[in-house]
Amino acid sequence: MLHGQNGKKCIQMIAVLTLLGLVFFHARSAQQMQKQVLGYMQSGISQETVTVDNPRVNYVENPVGTDTDKLFFSWEPQGKQTAYAVRVTQDEKLIWDSGVVRSRDTIRVAYQGPELEAETKYEYRIFVFDDENKIHCSELSYFETACKKGEV
Repeated sequence: MLHGQNGKKCIQMIAVLTLLGLVFFHARSAQQMQKQVLGYMQSGISQETVTVDNPRVNYVENPVGTDTDKLFFSWEPQGKQTAYAVRVTQDEKLIWDSGVVRSRDTIRVAYQGPELEAETKYEYRIFVFDDENKIHCSELSYFETACKKGEV
């Protein structure tokens, strides 16, 4: 079982993503997803549900000095992915939420949020929806942005 803050944050993020993403799924699928999320919230998230492996930014795990002009995410779902969502935060403040994207893409998913601050640490988590409408999430990962161009 995921315990403590990490487990609670994952459950909260799944709930928010589900509420935001329900419009992208058929009504029946949305109801199934909502029931699944409520089940997670009531019972906690077991280790087996955290099956999104190797979250990366620009092909690197937890990179430092990341170029924000070409920022993209990659991951390895363990199972059949039908949709995904990416959330980027800084000090627990939401910076960007991709929303639920119906796609099997897992490589070079572009960051499309607001401009990021230089020399700043951001956290992110990848959520994957499978063909049974189950939601899986990665461990919380991070990246740090590079200096502004022209500064050293």
